[in-house]
Formats: sequence, structure tokens, C-alpha cells
Amino acid sequence: MYIERQITISRSADEVWASVGQNFGQISDWAAGVTSSRMKNPDAELQGNTRICDVPGMGTLVEDIDTADHTTRRLGYAIKGMPAMVARCYNTMEVRPHTPTSSKVLITWDITSKGVAGAMMKPMMKMQLGSATNKLLQEMKTYLETGTPHKRKLKAMKRQKRAA
Repeated sequence: MYIERQITISRSADEVWASVGQNFGQISDWAAGVTSSRMKNPDAELQGNTRICDVPGMGTLVEDIDTADHTTRRLGYAIKGMPAMVARCYNTMEVRPHTPTSSKVLITWDITSKGVAGAMMKPMMKMQLGSATNKLLQEMKTYLETGTPHKRKLKAMKRQKRAA
């Protein structure tokens, strides 16, 4: 299963890459669906490093980064911790120049399902993951263009604070 989504952000590609590529471990600062995130080795390079994210309803996701190209502004990583019906989940994120003051962010999912449940759930997974990716990109855009998290993230932060 292949899912691709993109969004245009009113920031240069270098600015976007500095925020979401080079600071890959800080996704929980702006993504509503991530309560905490960190790099396994915060002082190490991205390539070969691991991002660990806590996602309500999914648990802890471990993302092993095998591609981190600062020149092309491209990250690639395998995600572990997905539901049992997912045999393999790989994600790429690319930041491409659009104009001198704007960029396009492209997120691509490559997922291999397994078993009868995986085959049956594939259409629903594709729909839900596509929708979740659209929301993630909107949250990224809001954060990068305004400096403040999207209203979904602010709501999630309030819920998290009350639960603590």
C-alpha cells in the first residue's frame, strides 16, 4: 500500500528542513497525535539514529532512520510498533523548494500488510492513514508559518495536562 500526501508551506525549504528535518526528534512540539518524542542518541547524526514517539492508541513507535540527506532535504525511516497486521511500514519525508519563500513537504508511506486481517483492513488503513497524514501536514504548516501549534495540538496538550 502506497500513500502520498503533500502541502505547500510559506517558508523556504531551508527553514522548513531546519525545523522538521534537522529537529526531527521534536515532532511532539507540533503534532497532535504525538504526546512525546525524542531521539535515541540526541547528539548523533540523523542517519543511523532512532526517533521514539509515544502515540495514544498505538503505544510507542520506534523509527529507525536509514536516510538523512541534508542536501536533498530527504528523510527515510522504518517504523516499528505498528499493529500486528502490518508487516512493514516505511516513511519518507522530503522538503522541496517551491518558490524562494515557500516549499512543498511530501510525505510518502509504503506499507506491507500481512495476514487475512491485513488484507481485509487495507482499504480502511489507507483511508485513515491518508487522513491522519493530511492532518499532520496541516499541523506542520500551522506551526511553521505561525510559530504556534495547531488548535488540535493545543487541545491534545490540555488533555495530556489534565491526565497527568
